[in-house]
Amino acid sequence: MDSVRSIPAFATHAGFVRRRAARPTAREWARHTALFLATALTVTWAWLVLGVPAGEVPEPALAWPSTLLEYVLFVPTYYVQWMGALFAYALAHPAFIAEGATFAGALLSILLAHESGHYVACRLYGVNATLPFFIPVPPPFLLGTFGAFIAEGLLIFNDPPLLRLLAALTGLKDLPNIAPNPFHIAAWVGLLVTSLNLLPVGQLDGGHAVYAVFGKRVHRHTGRVAFISTLALAPLGWLWHGAPSGFVYAVLLFVMLRMRHPEVGDETEPLGRARLIVAALTLLVFLLSFTAFPLTIR
Repeated sequence: MDSVRSIPAFATHAGFVRRRAARPTAREWARHTALFLATALTVTWAWLVLGVPAGEVPEPALAWPSTLLEYVLFVPTYYVQWMGALFAYALAHPAFIAEGATFAGALLSILLAHESGHYVACRLYGVNATLPFFIPVPPPFLLGTFGAFIAEGLLIFNDPPLLRLLAALTGLKDLPNIAPNPFHIAAWVGLLVTSLNLLPVGQLDGGHAVYAVFGKRVHRHTGRVAFISTLALAPLGWLWHGAPSGFVYAVLLFVMLRMRHPEVGDETEPLGRARLIVAALTLLVFLLSFTAFPLTIR
């Protein structure tokens, strides 16, 4: 993600002069590069959690806690021992490390391209914005939860329309049953993040697009409709697919609804044909990347 520091009040009058955005300092480049590299490591590690076959890494043999202190330390102790065993397995099977690096490279390339688009647009329009932020999260959180699901049951990645379309065009008839590989999972995650980001809510990219095309009132109503729809689909996803992720999406959208969209300089200024075409393409991208139930757990 990137952070917008200030939004200039753009105008169309003849005297308006577009200002130049501030350039990142060497310290900022160093900080953002370090965060990017740390994220690359955690994403690589997340693939190890995902890719190691169930049963290959034994669970830590811990005695059941009997005191309050043992209860408090049980989860972190289990986590450290499990990560250590996984690390030892990865060192003994370097192919998994290579796959993890491939997965991290593919996924972070998608995310970097997305965030760089925001940054370049801000530079072009004189908006002061930070370089893209990459937040490292240690597994088994977020991407790392894939491995926990596989250890407990069968995890099925329900492919979005774009992947199904590409599979049909290339003659791949058994897409849901192919073995997980770094590029497929990176594409799946990239499309999932894209579809969530294009929901017409708050300050998500989809919310920005709706605000720009239809204005404040429609933006507010579409956000509420998207939140209610997500909330209604959440129990169905749990009932039909065994995945509680819909409730997480509903909570995130609720938070986004509470964040006001920034004011613009002139809401009456027409977008023009080129920007309307971009808006139509944005809608197409959303339709090709969105799936109501992305995961099935059996």
